Amino acid sequence: MEGSLKLLHVASGDLWAGAEVQMFYLCRELFRQRVDVQVVLFNTGILADRLAAEGIPVTVFDESHLSGFQLLQKFIEYLHFLKPTLIHTHGHKENVLVGFANALTIHAIAVRTAHGANEINEPFWKFHKHFFHWLDRFVGCYLQKAIIAVSDPLADQLKNIFPAKNIVVIENAIDIDYVMQLAQRPSPRKLKSDSINIAIVGRLVPVKRQDLLIQALPLLLGDYPRLQLHIIGDGPLAETLKLMAHRLGLAEKIAFTGALDPVQPVMVQMDLLVMPSDHEGLPMTLLEALALRIPVVAHAVGGILRLTKQGELAYLVEDHSAKGYARAITMALSDVNTKQERVECAAEYVRQHYDISMKYSEYLALYKKLLQQKDAA
Repeated sequence: MEGSLKLLHVASGDLWAGAEVQMFYLCRELFRQRVDVQVVLFNTGILADRLAAEGIPVTVFDESHLSGFQLLQKFIEYLHFLKPTLIHTHGHKENVLVGFANALTIHAIAVRTAHGANEINEPFWKFHKHFFHWLDRFVGCYLQKAIIAVSDPLADQLKNIFPAKNIVVIENAIDIDYVMQLAQRPSPRKLKSDSINIAIVGRLVPVKRQDLLIQALPLLLGDYPRLQLHIIGDGPLAETLKLMAHRLGLAEKIAFTGALDPVQPVMVQMDLLVMPSDHEGLPMTLLEALALRIPVVAHAVGGILRLTKQGELAYLVEDHSAKGYARAITMALSDVNTKQERVECAAEYVRQHYDISMKYSEYLALYKKLLQQKDAA
């Protein structure tokens, strides 16, 4: 089947976040297994560099120099040239642009991965935002053959939007040995050995809720005066969060590092990783943290519940508030009896169930099924 499959993955590539990391691991493993895979990105950046370093063919249509119509034209020309048998997209913009380009040209099989909840929080008068959201739904309902959800809870949400028969669950996975190698690289930041270091890693956007962790910090400092919070990532809320830290008198207790690449050498120096997101699909950072034996406090939502075996492998929070996270962090930091056993079990569980060398076959099985259905039609 691999010989008949000509696979094209498409992503924006402007960020290096969960969706991009998952796509990198998948494309890397497919390429290593001699699948004919190529990638189109709309921006240069870490994803483009990582893929190129692995020898994976990457084409960049730089959206900073092209209008939406020009991107559509470029993609129509590219599809005529490449003639992929299956196109796999990884974002709303990519879904719409590639979905219509494909429908106007070669009619390849089209699928998407939904890496998180499909939400829009724009006011009603921003009509163009809502119209684009509607186009994305249209493409998913009528121009794509499969919607891949990264967790069962996300799949349940998507069934309210897209045809249930088209929704397939394939959980995220990582290359554990690759993550271990990254963690051994020299760290760009050396942390104080006498500090208790906790971190949150992710884009500085509302859904990630760095604000809850900042608000929890004063509740912790009485018992843990040596506590240091590291907010790792970048995004539109950077200045807002820094102002909050300053207003609460926490500027010396919070380090805003910006985005770090690789982040793993800093992560392994942490005493605790915290994930207070409002919702999640199946976080790549959580997979990597568990594989690296880092204790984790996380909101009990989405694929986090299954990944952590309902809290056996991490400290889960149901009280989604600053007080709730302060209590869970206190529990994790004071857990001298079972913490080491918990992280060892977590690392083994991730290796057994979430290594990309096993998960990539689920993608190949889906691709094969869709090719067979097209041939039979």
